Amino acid sequence: MTDALVKGMALILAPIYTRVLNPSAYGILAIASTVTLLLTLTLGLALNAAITRLYFEAESAKDERTLYGTILIFLLVIPGVLTLGLELAGDAGYLDFFRSVPYDPYLRYAVWAAYLGVFLDVPLAIYTTRQEPRKVVGITLFNALTLAAVTILLVVVLREGVLGALRAALITSAAAAVVSVLLTARMAAARFSWMLLKAALLFSLPLIPHLLSQWSLSVSDRIVLQGYVPYAQLGLYSLGASVAAAASLGVNALSRAFTPAVTAQLKREGPQGQVPRIGTFWFAGATWACVFVALFGGDIIRLLTPSSFHQAARVVPVLVFGHLAFGVYQLVTQGTWYSMKTITIPIVTFGAAAVNVGLNLVILPWGGIMTAAWATLIAYVVLAFTQGLLAHRLYPIPWELKRWTKLLVAGALAFVAGTAATGALTVSHIAVELAAVFVAFPLVLLVLAFWTPDERRWLRYRFVVARAALVGRVRLSLGR
Repeated sequence: MTDALVKGMALILAPIYTRVLNPSAYGILAIASTVTLLLTLTLGLALNAAITRLYFEAESAKDERTLYGTILIFLLVIPGVLTLGLELAGDAGYLDFFRSVPYDPYLRYAVWAAYLGVFLDVPLAIYTTRQEPRKVVGITLFNALTLAAVTILLVVVLREGVLGALRAALITSAAAAVVSVLLTARMAAARFSWMLLKAALLFSLPLIPHLLSQWSLSVSDRIVLQGYVPYAQLGLYSLGASVAAAASLGVNALSRAFTPAVTAQLKREGPQGQVPRIGTFWFAGATWACVFVALFGGDIIRLLTPSSFHQAARVVPVLVFGHLAFGVYQLVTQGTWYSMKTITIPIVTFGAAAVNVGLNLVILPWGGIMTAAWATLIAYVVLAFTQGLLAHRLYPIPWELKRWTKLLVAGALAFVAGTAATGALTVSHIAVELAAVFVAFPLVLLVLAFWTPDERRWLRYRFVVARAALVGRVRLSLGR
């Protein structure tokens, strides 16, 4: 969830940053944000994932409250001690790894924002598992609006530049941490259970290498890029990645709703129930969203940013389809999560991360930022394929792979049709892209006989109901 918030706010704030920061400064901000994400994943020890899984194993409300209290106490103490250690190391000059981004002043903000950020995931995990979406949305909006307001104050009004953006992130993390601790404390018992902590850590600790490998897949390219390209190019790549992350937000939102529902469904019906069809609908939504962002992402950059940032549009489609491949990974890995054999997950993720970093190190000096984008796409495809094989061995789920193939074909053809809209950002340009997304994509699915007979009947019924409702409203308004 923290990752999604970082990506979402990076996208929302991009027009602000690009108006007051040059590409080089944007590159510095990208490195600091990457470090924050890395440390948040590490310091949190993936205990939010343990909440999501162990919730279904709790035998009573007392056990649930004890679990929440145990995790909250642990996170208050252990990550805090580790962060103090990082502060001492940074003061001594041991954390000055990046040219132009020293610990003092830049990375200090990143480190403390990361520690405070670990608390936000706890209530979000609880509410998500309980399927209380309004509370999830409320906390997310609070965090987003706070970050936007403080960023506008420090970066736009007070003109504090990169340091203002980092201070805004730290202040927002502090506010979110206070709210998150208070909310968790209300749901938790003031008890600490070594047994529950052990169960949580046995589930979550094997995920740390997995999460670090995911970090390597998604944002480590910024770290590698800063050693080979000017910070201005790094800034362009980071902006393109932020816009492409809109696809990731859609994919992750679907996944957060999908995972608890699948776990509950598998408990009731097993893998032969409705899970495969639900997975197909999930993948259909993710594919459509990714085609939309791939076509319109470059338009957004050209519309909302100065001309010095327009070259960032080149990397958007490649990175978007990398997010789609990651969506496939999230889908097929449900069997692995359900089996609770999480110790096997890091092996696959590490292999895909090694592919990403290896490709970047070998060919990046000759290809620049486009090479980094293609390396990320290839690595995500490798991750999805290998994780699918692993999950099938641990807990087979008969996914509807033929229908997934039809969705990929429809998405590819719709994207190709949309790229016919070249040149200036005109009404005809937008019309072609809209037609590709809203007409070509469903039309190809229809030609490929994607929909089953009962789904077609349901769609016809919903169309008739919607048309009748629309006609009724029109007649009512005319009658008035």
